[in-house]
Amino acid sequence: MHEKKLFARGSYIILCNLAGKIKAKIGSLGIHELEAGDYIYVGSALGPGGIYSRICRHIKKKKKIWWHIDYLTVLPECTIKLAIIIPSSERFECIISSKLYEEGFKAPIHKFGSMDCKCYSHFFHISSLSNLVDLLSSLGIEFYIINRNELDSICSRKIL
Repeated sequence: MHEKKLFARGSYIILCNLAGKIKAKIGSLGIHELEAGDYIYVGSALGPGGIYSRICRHIKKKKKIWWHIDYLTVLPECTIKLAIIIPSSERFECIISSKLYEEGFKAPIHKFGSMDCKCYSHFFHISSLSNLVDLLSSLGIEFYIINRNELDSICSRKIL
């Protein structure tokens, strides 16, 4: 288990599954239709609480909608399957998102999660977790995969 790494600051990727086709309003980005399947969101957590705080928030179904990803994670059709954590004081989300886009990963919503940067998107449809892992490995970034059972166990505990 990589629990201690979860409490660091850094970047992260959540992999979520949409169980069916959805039509959702994504804040100022408007209404978008997404096919069923696996999607990843690349984010950063450099503030108080670090990666733990951000990922545990994403898992909650009941929350105030703040980020683009919240519009999806509150839906009953959306299930977070795992998280990839990248402990670092450096911000990696744009490096990763740019590389995903360059490598042809489909970004179905322009500017999703990337309103404050030059990236096309921080949200991608993926067909294979191994392709994502290969891409991260090629970047030489230290990362850890935490499955949903581990996330549920960690996020259900009160952290002092």
